[in-house]
Amino acid sequence: MNNINQIVTTFLAAGGLGYINYWILEKLDLTSSSSGEKAVHTTFSSLLCSIPDFFIYLFIKWGLQITLKKYFNLSNDVINFIALFIAMSVIFLITVYFGKKIITSIYWILRKITTGNGKTGVEPSEPWTAIDKTGKNLVYLYNLNHEPIAYGYGEDYSGSSDSNYSINLQPAQENSEQLSYENVVHNAYFSDGSPIKGVLCEESHIYVNLKQGFIMVIFKTKKSTKVK
Repeated sequence: MNNINQIVTTFLAAGGLGYINYWILEKLDLTSSSSGEKAVHTTFSSLLCSIPDFFIYLFIKWGLQITLKKYFNLSNDVINFIALFIAMSVIFLITVYFGKKIITSIYWILRKITTGNGKTGVEPSEPWTAIDKTGKNLVYLYNLNHEPIAYGYGEDYSGSSDSNYSINLQPAQENSEQLSYENVVHNAYFSDGSPIKGVLCEESHIYVNLKQGFIMVIFKTKKSTKVK
Protein backbone atom coordinates (compact mmCIF):
# COMPACT_ATOMS: atom_id res chain seq x y z
CA MET A 1 0.00 0.00 0.00
CA ASN A 2 2.99 2.33 0.38
CA ASN A 3 3.33 2.65 -3.37
CA ILE A 4 -0.36 3.06 -4.17
CA ASN A 5 0.07 6.72 -5.14
CA GLN A 6 2.79 5.79 -7.62
CA ILE A 7 0.66 2.97 -9.03
CA VAL A 8 -2.37 5.22 -9.52
CA THR A 9 -0.25 7.98 -11.06
CA THR A 10 1.39 5.52 -13.47
CA PHE A 11 -2.02 4.10 -14.41
CA LEU A 12 -3.38 7.55 -15.20
CA ALA A 13 -0.23 8.69 -17.01
CA ALA A 14 -0.45 5.61 -19.25
CA GLY A 15 -3.94 6.64 -20.34
CA GLY A 16 -5.88 4.26 -18.11
CA LEU A 17 -8.92 6.49 -17.72
CA GLY A 18 -8.81 7.31 -21.43
CA TYR A 19 -10.22 3.86 -22.15
CA ILE A 20 -13.39 4.94 -20.37
CA ASN A 21 -13.67 7.83 -22.83
CA TYR A 22 -13.07 5.52 -25.78
CA TRP A 23 -15.59 2.90 -24.64
CA ILE A 24 -18.32 5.51 -24.26
CA LEU A 25 -17.49 7.24 -27.54
CA GLU A 26 -17.66 3.87 -29.27
CA LYS A 27 -21.13 3.22 -27.83
CA LEU A 28 -22.18 6.69 -29.04
CA ASP A 29 -21.09 5.72 -32.60
CA LEU A 30 -18.37 8.36 -32.60
CA THR A 31 -15.52 6.07 -33.56
CA SER A 32 -14.65 4.15 -36.69
CA SER A 33 -15.17 0.39 -36.75
CA SER A 34 -12.52 -0.32 -39.38
CA SER A 35 -9.46 -2.05 -37.95
CA GLY A 36 -6.96 0.62 -39.04
CA GLU A 37 -8.93 3.65 -37.91
CA LYS A 38 -10.07 1.90 -34.74
CA ALA A 39 -6.45 1.69 -33.55
CA VAL A 40 -6.08 5.43 -34.17
CA HIS A 41 -9.28 6.22 -32.29
CA THR A 42 -8.21 4.03 -29.37
CA THR A 43 -4.86 5.79 -29.15
CA PHE A 44 -6.49 9.21 -29.53
CA SER A 45 -9.02 8.59 -26.77
CA SER A 46 -6.76 6.76 -24.33
CA LEU A 47 -3.82 9.16 -24.61
CA LEU A 48 -5.21 12.57 -25.55
CA CYS A 49 -8.27 12.26 -23.32
CA SER A 50 -6.09 11.02 -20.46
CA ILE A 51 -4.56 14.51 -20.14
CA PRO A 52 -7.76 16.25 -18.94
CA ASP A 53 -8.70 13.02 -17.11
CA PHE A 54 -5.47 13.24 -15.13
CA PHE A 55 -6.13 16.87 -14.17
CA ILE A 56 -9.66 15.96 -13.06
CA TYR A 57 -8.17 13.28 -10.81
CA LEU A 58 -5.59 15.69 -9.37
CA PHE A 59 -8.24 18.32 -8.68
CA ILE A 60 -10.52 15.83 -6.94
CA LYS A 61 -7.60 14.43 -4.94
CA TRP A 62 -6.58 17.94 -3.89
CA GLY A 63 -10.12 18.68 -2.71
CA LEU A 64 -10.35 15.43 -0.77
CA GLN A 65 -7.02 16.01 0.93
CA ILE A 66 -8.29 19.33 2.20
CA THR A 67 -11.60 17.97 3.48
CA LEU A 68 -11.37 14.26 4.29
CA LYS A 69 -7.88 14.25 5.72
CA LYS A 70 -8.65 17.25 7.87
CA TYR A 71 -12.00 16.13 9.24
CA PHE A 72 -11.71 12.31 9.09
CA ASN A 73 -7.94 11.85 9.25
CA LEU A 74 -7.91 9.38 6.36
CA SER A 75 -4.66 8.03 5.00
CA ASN A 76 -3.30 9.09 1.63
CA ASP A 77 -3.92 5.60 0.24
CA VAL A 78 -7.62 5.75 1.09
CA ILE A 79 -7.89 9.24 -0.35
CA ASN A 80 -6.21 8.06 -3.55
CA PHE A 81 -8.73 5.25 -3.95
CA ILE A 82 -11.69 7.56 -3.27
CA ALA A 83 -10.32 10.20 -5.65
CA LEU A 84 -9.83 7.61 -8.41
CA PHE A 85 -13.39 6.28 -7.99
CA ILE A 86 -14.91 9.77 -8.06
CA ALA A 87 -12.75 10.75 -11.05
CA MET A 88 -13.93 7.68 -12.98
CA SER A 89 -17.56 8.58 -12.24
CA VAL A 90 -17.09 12.22 -13.23
CA ILE A 91 -15.26 11.28 -16.45
CA PHE A 92 -18.01 8.80 -17.31
CA LEU A 93 -20.74 11.44 -16.92
CA ILE A 94 -18.80 14.14 -18.79
CA THR A 95 -18.16 11.82 -21.73
CA VAL A 96 -21.78 10.64 -21.86
CA TYR A 97 -23.28 14.13 -21.84
CA PHE A 98 -20.60 16.18 -23.61
CA GLY A 99 -18.51 13.62 -25.54
CA LYS A 100 -20.46 13.94 -28.78
CA LYS A 101 -20.33 17.75 -28.76
CA ILE A 102 -16.60 17.74 -28.01
CA ILE A 103 -15.72 15.21 -30.72
CA THR A 104 -17.93 16.80 -33.39
CA SER A 105 -16.41 20.21 -32.54
CA ILE A 106 -12.87 18.83 -32.92
CA TYR A 107 -13.70 17.31 -36.30
CA TRP A 108 -15.46 20.51 -37.40
CA ILE A 109 -12.20 22.37 -36.72
CA LEU A 110 -10.21 19.71 -38.62
CA ARG A 111 -12.55 19.97 -41.61
CA LYS A 112 -12.35 23.75 -41.49
CA ILE A 113 -8.55 23.66 -41.51
CA THR A 114 -8.15 20.97 -44.18
CA THR A 115 -11.01 21.73 -46.58
CA GLY A 116 -12.12 25.23 -45.61
CA ASN A 117 -15.61 23.87 -44.97
CA GLY A 118 -16.70 22.72 -41.53
CA LYS A 119 -19.49 20.55 -42.96
CA THR A 120 -17.66 18.29 -45.42
CA GLY A 121 -14.57 16.15 -45.05
CA VAL A 122 -13.31 13.70 -42.43
CA GLU A 123 -15.84 12.37 -39.92
CA PRO A 124 -15.27 10.76 -36.49
CA SER A 125 -17.53 7.80 -37.28
CA GLU A 126 -18.65 5.53 -40.11
CA PRO A 127 -21.07 6.83 -42.79
CA TRP A 128 -23.29 3.99 -41.61
CA THR A 129 -24.15 6.02 -38.51
CA ALA A 130 -26.27 8.38 -40.60
CA ILE A 131 -29.01 6.13 -39.16
CA ASP A 132 -29.52 7.55 -35.68
CA LYS A 133 -31.42 4.60 -34.16
CA THR A 134 -34.48 6.75 -33.41
CA GLY A 135 -36.78 4.93 -35.82
CA LYS A 136 -37.24 8.19 -37.79
CA ASN A 137 -34.96 7.26 -40.67
CA LEU A 138 -36.61 5.87 -43.78
CA VAL A 139 -34.15 3.35 -45.21
CA TYR A 140 -34.08 1.73 -48.67
CA LEU A 141 -31.63 -1.11 -49.35
CA TYR A 142 -30.51 -2.25 -52.84
CA ASN A 143 -27.76 -4.51 -54.13
CA LEU A 144 -25.06 -3.14 -56.43
CA ASN A 145 -27.22 -4.04 -59.44
CA HIS A 146 -29.87 -1.67 -58.03
CA GLU A 147 -32.24 -4.54 -57.22
CA PRO A 148 -34.45 -4.06 -54.12
CA ILE A 149 -33.48 -5.84 -50.89
CA ALA A 150 -35.69 -4.29 -48.19
CA TYR A 151 -36.98 -0.98 -46.88
CA GLY A 152 -38.53 0.52 -43.76
CA TYR A 153 -37.73 2.69 -40.78
CA GLY A 154 -34.28 1.95 -39.35
CA GLU A 155 -34.56 0.96 -35.70
CA ASP A 156 -31.03 -0.17 -34.90
CA TYR A 157 -27.90 -1.54 -36.53
CA SER A 158 -24.68 -3.30 -35.68
CA GLY A 159 -21.18 -3.08 -37.07
CA SER A 160 -17.82 -4.66 -36.35
CA SER A 161 -14.17 -3.99 -37.14
CA ASP A 162 -14.37 -6.18 -40.24
CA SER A 163 -17.37 -4.23 -41.58
CA ASN A 164 -20.01 -6.93 -41.14
CA TYR A 165 -23.14 -4.83 -40.79
CA SER A 166 -26.74 -5.74 -40.10
CA ILE A 167 -29.84 -3.62 -39.61
CA ASN A 168 -33.37 -3.97 -38.20
CA LEU A 169 -36.13 -2.31 -40.19
CA GLN A 170 -39.69 -1.51 -39.15
CA PRO A 171 -42.00 -1.94 -42.19
CA ALA A 172 -42.98 1.46 -43.58
CA GLN A 173 -46.09 0.41 -45.49
CA GLU A 174 -47.88 -2.94 -45.57
CA ASN A 175 -48.64 -4.75 -48.82
CA SER A 176 -46.66 -2.36 -50.98
CA GLU A 177 -43.70 -3.05 -53.24
CA GLN A 178 -40.36 -1.37 -52.79
CA LEU A 179 -39.81 1.47 -55.25
CA SER A 180 -37.10 1.30 -57.86
CA TYR A 181 -33.60 2.51 -57.08
CA GLU A 182 -33.87 5.32 -59.65
CA ASN A 183 -37.11 6.57 -58.08
CA VAL A 184 -35.68 6.58 -54.57
CA VAL A 185 -32.41 8.26 -55.56
CA HIS A 186 -34.35 10.93 -57.44
CA ASN A 187 -36.16 11.79 -54.21
CA ALA A 188 -32.87 11.87 -52.31
CA TYR A 189 -31.82 14.92 -54.30
CA PHE A 190 -34.55 16.98 -52.61
CA SER A 191 -34.09 17.84 -48.93
CA ASP A 192 -37.85 17.83 -48.25
CA GLY A 193 -38.76 14.94 -50.53
CA SER A 194 -39.19 11.25 -49.81
CA PRO A 195 -40.47 8.19 -51.69
CA ILE A 196 -43.59 8.02 -49.48
CA LYS A 197 -46.35 10.54 -50.03
CA GLY A 198 -46.97 12.72 -46.98
CA VAL A 199 -43.58 12.08 -45.43
CA LEU A 200 -41.26 15.09 -45.41
CA CYS A 201 -37.52 14.79 -44.88
CA GLU A 202 -34.90 17.08 -43.39
CA GLU A 203 -31.96 15.50 -45.21
CA SER A 204 -30.91 12.41 -47.12
CA HIS A 205 -27.78 10.24 -47.51
CA ILE A 206 -26.64 7.53 -49.91
CA TYR A 207 -24.38 4.91 -48.32
CA VAL A 208 -22.47 2.43 -50.49
CA ASN A 209 -20.94 -0.72 -48.96
CA LEU A 210 -18.66 -2.29 -51.58
CA LYS A 211 -17.51 -5.15 -49.35
CA GLN A 212 -20.96 -6.56 -48.64
CA GLY A 213 -22.40 -5.32 -51.91
CA PHE A 214 -25.33 -3.07 -51.07
CA ILE A 215 -26.46 0.53 -51.38
CA MET A 216 -28.51 2.17 -48.65
CA VAL A 217 -30.50 5.35 -49.23
CA ILE A 218 -31.38 7.09 -45.96
CA PHE A 219 -34.06 9.73 -45.48
CA LYS A 220 -34.14 11.57 -42.16
CA THR A 221 -37.86 12.19 -41.76
CA LYS A 222 -39.54 14.99 -39.91
CA LYS A 223 -41.12 13.83 -36.66
CA SER A 224 -44.68 14.88 -37.43
CA THR A 225 -44.82 13.33 -40.89
CA LYS A 226 -43.94 9.69 -40.27
CA VAL A 227 -46.51 7.36 -41.79
CA LYS A 228 -46.99 3.81 -40.48
